[in-house]
Amino acid sequence: MRTRREVLKAGAGLGITLLLAACGQSGSPAAGSAAPKTSAPAAGASLTGSAAASATAAAGAAAAVDISKPVAPKVATLEAELALPDAVLQGAKKEGKFTWTSSIDKDVAKTVMDAFMKRYPDVQPQYQEGSEETRTVRTLTEFKAGRNKLDVAMGLGGFLGEYKAANALSKLTDLPAYANYDPPFRDTQSEWGGVRSQYWSIGYNTDKVKDDELPKTWDDLTDPKWKGRIGLGDRPQLWAEHLWKQWGADRTTEFLKKLFANGVQRRKEGLDAAAQLLGAGEFDLYVPSAPYRIEGLVKKKTPVGWWSPDMLPVSFSDITILNNIPNPNSAKVFVNWFLSREGQDVYCKADFAAPTHPALRLDKQYLGIFADRLLSRKWINVAPDEELAILPDVRKVWQALWVA
Repeated sequence: MRTRREVLKAGAGLGITLLLAACGQSGSPAAGSAAPKTSAPAAGASLTGSAAASATAAAGAAAAVDISKPVAPKVATLEAELALPDAVLQGAKKEGKFTWTSSIDKDVAKTVMDAFMKRYPDVQPQYQEGSEETRTVRTLTEFKAGRNKLDVAMGLGGFLGEYKAANALSKLTDLPAYANYDPPFRDTQSEWGGVRSQYWSIGYNTDKVKDDELPKTWDDLTDPKWKGRIGLGDRPQLWAEHLWKQWGADRTTEFLKKLFANGVQRRKEGLDAAAQLLGAGEFDLYVPSAPYRIEGLVKKKTPVGWWSPDMLPVSFSDITILNNIPNPNSAKVFVNWFLSREGQDVYCKADFAAPTHPALRLDKQYLGIFADRLLSRKWINVAPDEELAILPDVRKVWQALWVA
């Protein structure tokens, strides 16, 4: 599956790799204790006890925030965001390096690292592009065995509860830039920060569906006029769990039953391939679709569009610092910079991602051609902590309908 960067790069007809040139931020400011011996279950496994309680508490705290509204940064300037204690800066200079892992592609990582080293030339990042297995299970296993060589992990997602239970995550409260983040853009225990917002809703074929025909609500997808016309991917974590959070179990279950009964086409291909098939007229609507993926096809003159009904599902990608790591000061310098407005600008432009920083997150230059549709909706957010409590129940209902 191609990355967001590759999809939009191809759609825009760009023939060069984005390297340090992407760091010209137009429109932006200048730029532990031993772990218990437990094993990591499969992603999405149910939690009990303190981990589930933490997830539930996080869900309650996040639910009160309207994340589609502008928020003034608490730390007003880039200089203040980067004002780490001298002891940390000197410690990072002495360490001279750190290692981080993520799923972002190597060209994007190079853009990020080049910009970081322009700001901090004495600290050398070492990047490991990793699959979910590498980033989550293997990293946690090595941590528990006392063999951890990674300092920063990005994209732990549904495994965050296991990391918390193993006391594997460091608090981020001493990072100045982190003060600009409130739940749900970070967790209530201050052990991860959000680095990217992700929006998932409906792609449509513009030759077969006119704008005035688009579903105004999610319930409209169950209208008989859409019978057999909807392609559905096996990705409930991208949108159905958001409705579950908003509506509750009973209403969401009833909605999903009606949706599946409306002759949806169960699609097993990847989301990139599904978007291509949407443009080819294989189906008229496709759920779930990301605006960046549809934008890439629009720029290639494919007859597709992107739309969200009354509520827009939003999720966040996380960044963490591990406990008991080789280079704690360098890790702090990097994560603080990544969460700053400068780091967010560099990363999000390089990866065609939507930023989480309060000074940038509603800026249309980062949201693409569907910015107005994104900004005109009520956003339903599910943070990684919340997913631990919600997704197992959603998957149980979903799978019963998917295989029926």
